[in-house]
Amino acid sequence: MLDALLREFWAANGWQLVHTFTRPGRSQQLFDPGELDLSVPSRRYLGACYPDGLYLHQLEAIRHHLQGRDVGLTTGTASGKSLPFYVAAIEALVRDPGARVLAIYPLKALAREQERRWADALATAGFPRQGVARLDGDVPVSRRAGLLQKAAVVVATPDIVHAWLLPGVGDGAVWRFIAQLRVVVVDEVHVYTGVFGSNAAFLFRRLEHLMALAGQRAAYVAASATIRDAAGHLRALCGRDFHIVDEGHDTSGQQELNVYLVNPPDSRDLLTSVSGFLQAMAARTPARFITFVDSRKQTELMATIIARSQQKAAEAGGEEPLPGFEHLQKLDVLPYRAGFEEHDRAVIQDRLASGTLRGVVATSALELGIDIPHLDVGVLVGVPRSGTSLMQRIGRVGRQVPGAVVIVNNGDVYSEAMFRKPAELFERPLAEGALYLENPRIQYIHAMCLARPGGEHDRALARAGASPEGPFSSPVSWPPGFVELCARERAGEIPPDLQSMKMEAGDTPHHTYPLRDVESQFNVEHQQGPEVYPLGSLSFGQVLREAYPGAVYYYTTVPYRVYQVLVRARTVRVRRERYYTTRPQMLPTQVFPNLSPGNVHRATRQGELFLVETNLQIREAVCGYKERRGPTEISEKYPLEPAGSGISYPQELFTRNYFTTGVIVVHPALLRSGVAHSRLAELLYECFLIEIPFERQDINWAAGRLKVARGPFQEGTVFITIFDQTYGSLRLSGRLMDSGVMRKVLLRAIDVSRAGTLMDLNDETMGCLNEMLLATALPVRDIMGEMAGSEEATVRGADGAEDRLVRIILPGSVGLDRMKDNEEFYVEGVFFSPRDGLRYRGRHPSDSDATVKVTVPVQNLVPVPGESRLGWYDLETGEIVGEQGQPGRGEHE
Repeated sequence: MLDALLREFWAANGWQLVHTFTRPGRSQQLFDPGELDLSVPSRRYLGACYPDGLYLHQLEAIRHHLQGRDVGLTTGTASGKSLPFYVAAIEALVRDPGARVLAIYPLKALAREQERRWADALATAGFPRQGVARLDGDVPVSRRAGLLQKAAVVVATPDIVHAWLLPGVGDGAVWRFIAQLRVVVVDEVHVYTGVFGSNAAFLFRRLEHLMALAGQRAAYVAASATIRDAAGHLRALCGRDFHIVDEGHDTSGQQELNVYLVNPPDSRDLLTSVSGFLQAMAARTPARFITFVDSRKQTELMATIIARSQQKAAEAGGEEPLPGFEHLQKLDVLPYRAGFEEHDRAVIQDRLASGTLRGVVATSALELGIDIPHLDVGVLVGVPRSGTSLMQRIGRVGRQVPGAVVIVNNGDVYSEAMFRKPAELFERPLAEGALYLENPRIQYIHAMCLARPGGEHDRALARAGASPEGPFSSPVSWPPGFVELCARERAGEIPPDLQSMKMEAGDTPHHTYPLRDVESQFNVEHQQGPEVYPLGSLSFGQVLREAYPGAVYYYTTVPYRVYQVLVRARTVRVRRERYYTTRPQMLPTQVFPNLSPGNVHRATRQGELFLVETNLQIREAVCGYKERRGPTEISEKYPLEPAGSGISYPQELFTRNYFTTGVIVVHPALLRSGVAHSRLAELLYECFLIEIPFERQDINWAAGRLKVARGPFQEGTVFITIFDQTYGSLRLSGRLMDSGVMRKVLLRAIDVSRAGTLMDLNDETMGCLNEMLLATALPVRDIMGEMAGSEEATVRGADGAEDRLVRIILPGSVGLDRMKDNEEFYVEGVFFSPRDGLRYRGRHPSDSDATVKVTVPVQNLVPVPGESRLGWYDLETGEIVGEQGQPGRGEHE
């Protein structure tokens, strides 16, 4: 019946059914657990809940745990991966009634759901239900220590472990809990990737360090969707070797699933077309559905279109408009994404679990194992980037009865490529554990938490009766450089590029820096009278795209106008607005490669094709926005005067500067007339993500010209680049330089461009692409020596002059103030003060009075590679000497 209704809608509304798959069902196979050496409580639990036996992967995981191994399960969705968690905990509690178990789940909703299941499992085994407690940000601080004292099993999010549990190790209840830990459970390991995963890798090691100080070592049991190199990912994440029980052992059953690939009609925009399809499903079928999109903004806009339709129908029937936040209880379809306030998220999750919500439009946040019963249809807007994400999303549907999955072509390069070759859909590469543990900002967050004077290390030593004096040491396997950074933190020798983090964090780095970003978050606030209502949190990058000055920001389908962004205070202020939509007017991303010695990570050459992985400075800027009001579109440019619009933004650009790494690609053909550099860079970016399935928000692309000559490159050399969007980098883009990857990317790019409809390239650009491909057939030659061979200019003068010279940014040039969110600083003078040392005089663009000059220490500014003009300041004579040795006069006070 559902199949016929879907086909009928598509035929009547201009949709095109491109291809169908049927994933056949699979019968389960069960095995007798009698051979396992289990305690009576474990056997009681298994006999009551699994009287017919266990799946093979469950049996194998328990077996290896009992043999003393750390175990990781990587089987499919809904395959019963939680059962070994419960058995491991029961066995630990039988051996030692004072033992404690910590079960970590990456989302509050998942932890809340699993709290009940843990209680059920332990009660069935004969333990009291009150022996299970949940710790997350919603539990009042005053109750937390009491829960730790009473509970044998604590279900927690990694966020609360970072923000409260480990920093509180000086408290007796926390210390005793850590000292009694015997089992650590980590679920949904595949989501511990990127910034979140890299931060979590240090969090798990901090926990391990504190357990070691308490003389303990716990067993780990982990579960994950199927990912590439699960053993390597778990080793990087937890610093331990795991025995992997993979899908080859999975004997669980699964329902038949029909998969449809469809093209939406050309006559309407994508969001309107998909929203119309979801409305029809809600109105004409009994199906409950989940729709996955790839951006937070899309979840809001799509759910808003459906909500507006429902509200208009209700008002036409004489109903009153929904006041306040009652829409969360009344609407049939709601959005779900990261960044919601906990109350709002809980309402949506409760309605999903109870079946009172017909549908949800979600980001990948709902790929996780939250139990949503009765889902009949999954709608995927765009093809998921990895095989892991694809299987997680379709695994949400048809768990009890056969289901349907509709994959909608969203028109991007990746989806178009998959729709051209549907057979490749289920052959997509698995997700990779994208962890980079040498990011200096990530390392320093955890060095502050653990090793600062009075931090976790000192508090644990005090509890253990040891002195915190002496050098920092640890038995834990830390990433390179971390122990040395801890030692510098304890000595107060903080690297200059990290000093702004120290100033912002103070004594609460665990609160200032959450696990899910390397920068502090912006809080969105809506003030009504004396009350201020929180409307979620955003990273700086998300503010730049969703909540820039003047933007219409949607929160649970309700529109708000951003009237002020306070960057230093990390606050976005909003007011209610009509149902308008806005999009930022972004300037082309500017990339400044730093090819100076010490900043190049890898450099290779194949014929005339150069690939260089190097440090970059990125400048992103919004110059205004376009606003859609029904059929009318208006354009607004910064600065904005509050007198006219009520929106305050006095600067010409809303800018973010950050430092990262990327791969620059250089070839002489890029210099030819007619080559579309930006188009080519975008194509290579899209094809890189087809070959290496990283998340789009972690990687970006740009094109530019080198501002200075360096190594084999002349000033003005054209480059294209693929780079990391994370501050400090995760080194993901460096995969482009792995053996054979560039050739695969270029082959894919040529295939995509030949399709015509995907991404048209002119003849000159196609010729450049083909020449680059030909070069990849040549031997790879390392050219790091050539890159290191061009040192900075030096000053020639009297003997010993170099000893009194300080490198500076010359007056009339610009640098970035790392103590002020990397805001630009225009240098107008350099002077020496006996009290304050060498300083710049000038101004920031955000300074309210441009006539008033401010001064900053020389060490606060960093040059923009190729843009800042550099020279030297002679501390003895006060002379300023430029790159060409031309003297000028500085200032003294």
